Amino acid sequence: MKKLIATCLLVSGFLVLTTSCEESTDPCACYDKAIGGGDLSEECKTIVGEMTEEELKEKANECLGQLVEDLSGAAGM
Repeated sequence: MKKLIATCLLVSGFLVLTTSCEESTDPCACYDKAIGGGDLSEECKTIVGEMTEEELKEKANECLGQLVEDLSGAAGM
């Protein structure tokens, strides 16, 4: 049951992160948007700069890892 709750929290958190940051300058949202080929705001263009796709994926994975860590801590409460 705990695993199911943690999985739901993880999926929910990821969806919120990627969908609610449309106009945010959250670096993680910018990395995801750049990887997906979406139109970047000026703030995101500044954050992403001239990163390669490989660098963007690495940064996005770091963000996801941090999100999982945060949610794992929250689920353990």
